[in-house]
Amino acid sequence: MRWVVSRERLRRHANDTFLVVVVAMQAGALAPWFASGRGVGDGLVLQAAFAAAYLVAALLLFGRLVRRRRVRFSPWLWWPLAFFALAAASLLWSDIPSLTLRRVIALAGTLVFAIWIAETMDPRRALRNVAFGLLAIAVASFVLLAIAPQMAIHASGPHAGNWRGALLHKNLLGREMALATTLTFALAVVAPRRQRLAWLAVAAATALLVIGARSATGLVLLAVGVATVTLLAIPAVGQRERMGRRVLVVAALVSATAVVGALGLVLLDALGRDLTFTGRDRIWEVTVALLRDRAWTGAGFGAFWDGPGGAQVSATLGYYVGHAHNGLLQAATSLGIPGVLLVLTLHVGAIVRASRAAAFRAARPLALGFLLHFAVLTASDAVMSGPNSLSLTIALALVLMRPGEAADGAAASERRCDAVRPAHVACDGATA
Repeated sequence: MRWVVSRERLRRHANDTFLVVVVAMQAGALAPWFASGRGVGDGLVLQAAFAAAYLVAALLLFGRLVRRRRVRFSPWLWWPLAFFALAAASLLWSDIPSLTLRRVIALAGTLVFAIWIAETMDPRRALRNVAFGLLAIAVASFVLLAIAPQMAIHASGPHAGNWRGALLHKNLLGREMALATTLTFALAVVAPRRQRLAWLAVAAATALLVIGARSATGLVLLAVGVATVTLLAIPAVGQRERMGRRVLVVAALVSATAVVGALGLVLLDALGRDLTFTGRDRIWEVTVALLRDRAWTGAGFGAFWDGPGGAQVSATLGYYVGHAHNGLLQAATSLGIPGVLLVLTLHVGAIVRASRAAAFRAARPLALGFLLHFAVLTASDAVMSGPNSLSLTIALALVLMRPGEAADGAAASERRCDAVRPAHVACDGATA
């Protein structure tokens, strides 16, 4: 029996480590060394790394299904499969079929990886590992800032002096560390009291990286993330609170949101940033004009920006544009209106499930903080539909997790605890 328990524990730790590594890859940890310069998923070495990771996930998933001797996928699996089928069908009208084929294969790997997460982990464990993957980037960024600042700080150009840490660009550092702050702050909210101070210190450190990056998007995401988790934490005062108290809480949350928003605007102004997000509105205008004749099909999955459409956008604006700088518009360039609807269904479905399903109760601040982070980010970055996307991976995993079943014994124990404890008390009896 001891050997069985040890083997299960070893498998659990191996799965956690694997997820942390792949999350760091999806967030761009390898890009400064192996990317081709056009994105965190470009370059032969990076493509090979992702292919190897997804192959390992497929083998782990197959081994798990063999051990359990049954297959019980979530009914929600039809939506990711529909998205994948549409992406594969776009080979028929793609501007660059060979590129679309590569992106479709990467999307298949992303879907397999998300299914493996959903089959292996509960929401809290999965999102905690996402936080650890981002913290690995934070640690690497602080190390580079200390020993090799020429690598961690933009040396010239319009971003001179801004931190980029262990990532390609200061905007990447800003958005990923804003997510790290959101998740670590949420972990502080749901952790036992003796761990809370440590998580808050980690959240402060990642917030420092966001400020050092001087990214307008990152600063907005930081304010939204902290406000979201704070709002989610305030109502956790017991299962039988009165309606009057809820009304007061809602009023307090609205006031807090207004204050955070005002502080965010002041901070942006102090850092010399504007709310047009450096002219992205012009990119959107030109892109929408080019899509009018292909609104229902797009240019093929992942093919628009490397094809004639992207070249025309760059020529019109007078500088290179590599993506739509908007998640829904990016989906429209690839798969048209049907693609936009499917992407919205997947992400909104993840938010609804995280809000309502009992299995998400212990991880609700984590899950909703993660999803709302990307809901805000999609206004200025193309993060919702691409292969190797952290947003798409975790949204798919949250959608596919089955509320009535636990991934392993530890998750089952946590769910049993959640079923009987008050909402504000952790499993060890500490106030959460």
